[in-house]
Amino acid sequence: MELTTTLILVVLGILMEGFFSGSEIGMIAINRIKMKHESDAGQPAAASILNLLASPERLFATTSLGTNLAMVTTSAVFTAYLVTHLGRHGEWLAMAILSPIIIFAAEIVPKMIFQNQPETIMRVM
Repeated sequence: MELTTTLILVVLGILMEGFFSGSEIGMIAINRIKMKHESDAGQPAAASILNLLASPERLFATTSLGTNLAMVTTSAVFTAYLVTHLGRHGEWLAMAILSPIIIFAAEIVPKMIFQNQPETIMRVM
């Protein structure tokens, strides 16, 4: 696999993980009363959000599955590339490079963004 392809897949994986991580927090932080009022006023996005919130176990199973699939795929692609090009040290290097990027860019930042503006962001999702 080429470096460009690997980097594109890694960035897409990090974005996907950020989406699922942020969505989970966004749904927790959303103002349910405000969504109920908007749903009663005919807002389809608010009705969809309330529908998702009606079955939290399904919602959190989906976000957890999406987060984990994105993380595993990203890690596997990046590790495979580094092992192919750097040999046995590629595994450790992949872990050292990817761990802080995933924690910061795919977990902390999306959760902060979604928590601060849950109604605005979740309507778009």
